[in-house]
Amino acid sequence: MEKEVIIIFILSYLIGSISPGYLFCRLIKHKDLRKLQPKYNTGAVNTYYNVGPVFGIITALTDIFKGFLVMYLAFPYLIEPELTIFAGFLAFLGHVFPAYLRFIGGSGIATLAGTTLYTIIFFDQHYSVPKLLIFTAYAITVAEGLRERLKKFNIIRKIYRLLALVIPIIYIAYGKNAVLEILIPLTLLVFTIDILRMHSKRLNAFITDYLKFILKPKELNQISTTSLFLISSTIVILAFPRKAALLAIIFAVIGDLFAEVVGIMYGKNKILNNKTLEGTLACFVSCVISGLIFKNFIPIFNDMIVVGALAAALTELFSVKIDDNFTMPLITASILSII
Repeated sequence: MEKEVIIIFILSYLIGSISPGYLFCRLIKHKDLRKLQPKYNTGAVNTYYNVGPVFGIITALTDIFKGFLVMYLAFPYLIEPELTIFAGFLAFLGHVFPAYLRFIGGSGIATLAGTTLYTIIFFDQHYSVPKLLIFTAYAITVAEGLRERLKKFNIIRKIYRLLALVIPIIYIAYGKNAVLEILIPLTLLVFTIDILRMHSKRLNAFITDYLKFILKPKELNQISTTSLFLISSTIVILAFPRKAALLAIIFAVIGDLFAEVVGIMYGKNKILNNKTLEGTLACFVSCVISGLIFKNFIPIFNDMIVVGALAAALTELFSVKIDDNFTMPLITASILSII
């Protein structure tokens, strides 16, 4: 058994060290990808810029797949989740430090995403939630150039938006009546404040100055996105079945966040109203992943997650005249309720 474990660990590292980006660049451009700007590594982003978008996407998908594949192949032999997760970690190390490339690989985000995805799907929340937190922390703090790009965003506002996940968490933990006892008064309070400040320049100036760290410029003279989201969430919980309501709210929070961040950071292909293909895909993928995570707490079929994620991504894309903070929960829940 010990010999098998060692062999599996070695194979995990070797599979992780497979570098499609480096091979594509050698075969097509006849250059060493590690010596090319902007990343000087073998990752998908550097492949995207130096070999082409198609090859960059193929590299990203391959890097994700190999992280997932290592854990998928290892688990039947290793049995223990901890050992399987360690095999995935070795695949990540192989990607970042491939021996045959003098230990210069990619940043490892895609491969770590693949191992995280496997953990979310096949292991319970005791493993999946910490793994997701580790992945997020790594992506934010270690990925090359990411911190510079994050300067474009109001990080405090992004954290504030994520606090909305408290709504589905309370719903799951304590039920519909409990969450409504909190949500209805809160919605009425925030909406009333918005109405009052719309009719008082002095009050509006005071509130917007005090809350400028979470308000967008467009919210200074109109109903806040917080009010719109709270109203929509209240209607969804009141009017739709539990699973549809939960997924709709979760997808509205997570999907909209990732659509904005990825769209601004990496969006190059605009498809509608300044929104990008990359942002829409990020919305869909992040919704699927978040759905798989919450599947550990509430029984949801995978097809429901995928349909809901698609509905959320398309709603985010096509919401122009009406803010997507209002439309995403409502339309997503409507579609999910008829499945």
